[in-house]
Amino acid sequence: MSLSLKQLLFNHNATDKQGSALNLRIDYDEAIVGPEWARAPNRPPFEQSIAYAARSIDPAMLGLFANFAFSGPPPQRLEIQAVPDRPRLSGADKRAAKFQALALTWAPINPSLAEYYSALALQLLEPVPLLGRIAPTPVAIAASGESGPVFLKLNGGVLKAAAVGIHEIAWRWQFRTGQNPHWQDFETSYHRIFTTLDLPVAPWIQEPAEVWNSALPWSQALELACDWSAGAMFQREVAASICGSIHAMGGRQIEYGCPVGAREMYANTPMGIFDLTAFIERSRNGLGNGPYVNCTDCACAVSTLANLLGVELWQGRMGEYDPAFLLRASQTIGHSSWGSPCGLGVGFMFHEVAWSGGCREEDQIYDASVVVDSNLTSYVHFPLPLLPAGIQFGAAWQPLYRQMLAAPGSLFICHPLPEERRRRALI
Repeated sequence: MSLSLKQLLFNHNATDKQGSALNLRIDYDEAIVGPEWARAPNRPPFEQSIAYAARSIDPAMLGLFANFAFSGPPPQRLEIQAVPDRPRLSGADKRAAKFQALALTWAPINPSLAEYYSALALQLLEPVPLLGRIAPTPVAIAASGESGPVFLKLNGGVLKAAAVGIHEIAWRWQFRTGQNPHWQDFETSYHRIFTTLDLPVAPWIQEPAEVWNSALPWSQALELACDWSAGAMFQREVAASICGSIHAMGGRQIEYGCPVGAREMYANTPMGIFDLTAFIERSRNGLGNGPYVNCTDCACAVSTLANLLGVELWQGRMGEYDPAFLLRASQTIGHSSWGSPCGLGVGFMFHEVAWSGGCREEDQIYDASVVVDSNLTSYVHFPLPLLPAGIQFGAAWQPLYRQMLAAPGSLFICHPLPEERRRRALI
């Protein structure tokens, strides 16, 4: 007789995310259907993405549903449990080996440093307690040999306090019966879990959790956003990390679109959409919509990916359209020379950024498209480059983003347009 694990369902409640994983899909075109882990005969386990909004979790409610099958006569008493095991991470093994080698090298020279490297190696090889363990739970097996869905409570995990990230975890599943009270291993399951700070914010939604709803969070977008923001614990930290990572794509994957008239290539304002599919492809060194972007494209990318992790940003504009506002010397994304955008000296009719709150003077700017000069002194001037990632827009008289971007004579033309804030839909 033996016990087998058939299915695990982490997203078991589509409307309440205090104890359940998030409603996800893979990308714009492909939905996630069914349990996140399933085993079929003579095949490797089928695994799908899992994500949790860490700050929304109630540890007392956290759990999942499992299905078991028992071969042989059903036992009168059956209990199962699952304990954290070593994750399936070959990279961790390699990094641990390097730290162990460093520990051996430093042992005769600096024992304290050797002990530090040894501790790092052991930490990499430790089971990850993100979701904790499944305590001993009674399971009833029907005459058919199947258990049906069984709710398993999770405890002892650190999910509630987790930072943004991508986590590999493993559970070693064990059972015991009334006839044999010793725990017996019967399965090891491996899972890849995304952690966000909080529930996704528009344009992302959680309901309805239907296969046609393309606004459910995409696992492909989570892959990118969680990688860029790994370790972040606060909303401003997440937004700044994503803003910096998108700006770092400049010169390699994207650049300010002077050759195409600085027009939108990934956003489409008349249609109210942002082509996140193409942007993700470009971030992976694919074709996407090509290398050129403008401020609107960057604002959409920053706000969309940050909001996926529970931040609350908008795409906000500044300026008057006519007349344009002139700029101080700056560096557009993908370019290292100081000057005006595209070297034309005509300024911006408007400028669009990822913006917090009401997109007003007192709110924070995350501008991935332009590096500004933070040196506002008028004597012995030399530029101090600053990527505006979490700086207040400011009034015309304040030494903040507005003064760093706009020329002195254009400070009152470069004003917020809060009535135009938006969050474009995704394709």
